[in-house]
Amino acid sequence: MVPAAALLVGMSAVTTVPSNATGFVDQRQTGPVPSLATDAAETTGPFDVKSARLIQRTTMLVWQVTTHRPWSTRIMQHHADRTVCITLDPAKAATPQQRICVRYDAGSPSRMRAIVQVLTASGTVIRTSSLAATVTRPSTSSFSVTFAPADIALTPGVVKWFTRSTYVDSGTCTVGCFDRAPDTGQTGMRVWHARVNGCTPTSPWLRLNLPTRERVVALTFDDGPTETTQGFISTLHRMHVRGTFFVIGRQARANPSVVRRELAMGNIVGNHSFTHRYMTKNTAVARAELTRTNAVIKAATGYTPCLYRPPYGARGAGILRLATRLRMDTILWDVDPRDWSHPPSSEIRDHVLRHVHPGSIVLMHDGAGGRRATLAALPDIIRTLRSRGYRMVTIPELFHIAPTYTYTRT
Repeated sequence: MVPAAALLVGMSAVTTVPSNATGFVDQRQTGPVPSLATDAAETTGPFDVKSARLIQRTTMLVWQVTTHRPWSTRIMQHHADRTVCITLDPAKAATPQQRICVRYDAGSPSRMRAIVQVLTASGTVIRTSSLAATVTRPSTSSFSVTFAPADIALTPGVVKWFTRSTYVDSGTCTVGCFDRAPDTGQTGMRVWHARVNGCTPTSPWLRLNLPTRERVVALTFDDGPTETTQGFISTLHRMHVRGTFFVIGRQARANPSVVRRELAMGNIVGNHSFTHRYMTKNTAVARAELTRTNAVIKAATGYTPCLYRPPYGARGAGILRLATRLRMDTILWDVDPRDWSHPPSSEIRDHVLRHVHPGSIVLMHDGAGGRRATLAALPDIIRTLRSRGYRMVTIPELFHIAPTYTYTRT
């Protein structure tokens, strides 16, 4: 517990820590290791912190807080002086301190949202903005905030951190009840650069959709990459959606930087053959079409696909066995707006929204001709699906196909 006199100066107080920031983490680490701070029961009010954790899960950071007593999110409503925050202090001198706080939000499932504040070295708030984070409440005495380091400009390296709570009321906490974990100083962890390098296919090997009642849908894009693909990537990123791109090998060879950007923005890349040839049998030509495409993608990105989409949806026992031997699931679709025939954007949008259902795989195209109508329809499709309660996920997320990652320090 921090002495009250030190805490009453307000949220701008920043504890001085040793300058050798690398001393906060074990330099023998070869991948993400959770960072934990615990605190005894000692504070009046509901936000008496029991433990705080900062965890890296693949490309995301997760901040978890548990309190000694249960509480309702409604106590935060209309009270900016009732909050819990984590202050992040990167070891890199050029990177500013930042603070992530939770606030009441009646419109979210957890009744909570996250904001991020950029701070000066002395702790003064420079600016405040919303954070595209997922906030959940596993129990009435805990919450979890999941966010992308890139969304707060946090780059790989050591980061020092502490969690602090504030609660003010008209009773025992009139001057403020505060808590901190750790009580003094800061703890630290290393944020790693996580690069997805593939995924692990699972049976069944042929999939058209996911039988489920959960409102999830996968948006997929074929025949790229082309220059138009950049617009699809940007739209998905701006709207906080990740898609699955089935790329043609010769297109990927001509546009390797676009494939790299697809993956860098959190999307998944699949194999759509090298030349978009119609294939149903396991022949030498078919093997070359699939293996050459995987080789091109891996050479450009370090990523090995575990998903195959047959050109024209053509499939036979031979090509399915070949894809399985190459450790790829075959992915088809159940919603096709036939955008390859160049209908207007309104028709593409209306067809998708009329036929989509929980577990759908939507086929669209980012290549093989101008795709501006599809790109124009995409924002409306995403907004409407969200308004209907859908989550948009990648194919591996839809089918719980585990991605594999390589972790590096930079």
